[in-house]
Amino acid sequence: MKKKFSGITLVEILLVIAIIAILASITVPSLKRFYRIYKFNEYSFETENLIKWAKITAIEQSSYIWICIEKSGSFTDTCSGGNGCKIEVYNVGTCSESSCSNKIALKSLVIQDNWVTITRSTLFPKGYSCLTFDPRGLAKTSGNICITDGNRYYKITLQLNRGTITVNSGDGGCS
Repeated sequence: MKKKFSGITLVEILLVIAIIAILASITVPSLKRFYRIYKFNEYSFETENLIKWAKITAIEQSSYIWICIEKSGSFTDTCSGGNGCKIEVYNVGTCSESSCSNKIALKSLVIQDNWVTITRSTLFPKGYSCLTFDPRGLAKTSGNICITDGNRYYKITLQLNRGTITVNSGDGGCS
């Protein structure tokens, strides 16, 4: 009488491992792409919400509110993610000048991914290193904050002497 062996052979195990390896090599790049899209959208929407929150806070606290891009503790116009890059919201009280020293940090958004770049441009008046809301919720400076990953952009714009916040997005970088 013959004994019947049940189980799997070494060839079958190697075949299953090879199939799993092929599927993983196809899936991992897709997951990385989806992660980048997710994080870009998260940074974009959080920045928009931070700016809207800053406007409401200016009205609620009857004070000037700055929205600044910082890298390692100093204001900048452009910052690539990682290495201390963040968007910071400050309450500067009744000081309406660009050189206020009595600022209180209220909220911040830290950009941790180095493939994300944030730019700020203040169109008017010159010399301001931050976008500013006055106590009425109107923009004291006009300009924008733009987030890009090189393939697409998300730009939030403030219009001078208005409380209007407009959003533009599309393919390409910040212009």
